[in-house]
Amino acid sequence: MLARVVYEITAWLFSHNGEDHGQLMVSFVGTGDPEIRYRRDFLTPGLVDRAVQHTAQLACEAEAHGTGTPGLTSAGLKIAIDKQINAIIDVLRIDNIRDYLDVPEEARVQSVRVIEQPSVLQAELMRAA
Repeated sequence: MLARVVYEITAWLFSHNGEDHGQLMVSFVGTGDPEIRYRRDFLTPGLVDRAVQHTAQLACEAEAHGTGTPGLTSAGLKIAIDKQINAIIDVLRIDNIRDYLDVPEEARVQSVRVIEQPSVLQAELMRAA
């Protein structure tokens, strides 16, 4: 079961034709096209740890109430990772972008634009079905 969760999360984060079409557009001074940053670009051990802990807590509560699928699910983990990333995006600015994303040392960030996302993740739709 764990191997399946890892596989599904990895595919969700790293698939080129998956549902992540980018979270941010970052423009640098003196360059033409902006760089697109994806969910995978926000990953840190701390973010993953918080998402796993949150998902595990929700799974424990659901199991205690006799609802939901027992154990940690990829759908729950996707939702938790997405929430962690959205919390970062909510506070991201030009002057703190280096705190959250890898930016070349010599680069000067000109602008950061959030890419509009669907209001509901596919994982949330699958969980509700």
